Amino acid sequence: MALVALTMRVRLLWRDNDGAESTTIVNIPAATGFGSALSFLASWRPLASAISSAYCYGADLLIRYAENETWPAPAGTDVQREAVLIFGADPTSLAAVHVPSINLEYVLASGPYAGIALDTAAPALAAFIAALASGLAGVAACDPLAADLGELATAYMQQL
Repeated sequence: MALVALTMRVRLLWRDNDGAESTTIVNIPAATGFGSALSFLASWRPLASAISSAYCYGADLLIRYAENETWPAPAGTDVQREAVLIFGADPTSLAAVHVPSINLEYVLASGPYAGIALDTAAPALAAFIAALASGLAGVAACDPLAADLGELATAYMQQL
């Protein structure tokens, strides 16, 4: 099993005068260099904007990977049951990370928040949290406004 590169996606985000939103997606080869992909995005956006009367308020470059093998999901998995990890101390700039189908071994079995709170001291979960809070492979995760995630504020399971 290995991750293999898929086509990159360049996505433009549009809004009309009624506030309705739409997207335009174009795929480019996976082997395209990052700089070239950004140049494509920067060049393509004004061309698309020239033929649309909607406002292009954003653009995304999506670099995608997928497993080269597939297998059935193990029994007991449920993507609607997710871990919610909330980082930050300031209520106006919290950042949430969701992990689908949290393994139930990380949900506290006793105490006042049994069945809801996550055991953040469990080694695998602690490593995951530390990687998000302090960085991994030289890259630190951030909130949507590019501020450091900060410390973990709370971690719980929710069933959607």
